[in-house]
Amino acid sequence: MTLRTGAVSTSGDTRQFFEKDGRRYSHIIDPRKGESLSDVLEVSVTAPNGMTADALATTVRVLGLEAAAPVLHRYSTKLVSDTK
Repeated sequence: MTLRTGAVSTSGDTRQFFEKDGRRYSHIIDPRKGESLSDVLEVSVTAPNGMTADALATTVRVLGLEAAAPVLHRYSTKLVSDTK
């Protein structure tokens, strides 16, 4: 991906996870539950700068696209991809 301005960030657990007793645990914690995310999903977001892109990619990862859509709109960002 080439950007003329702004930044892109990807958040997911395709590389940073561990398995215990047959269950997969992500390094990303859902603060609402205090638990590790267990579904396999990766999202990429573009934003005006790297800090915003990183924070929003993690937000989408935790909340899911539908719940995070108003947040993405508020910060004028764009979901680049989401893969399971």
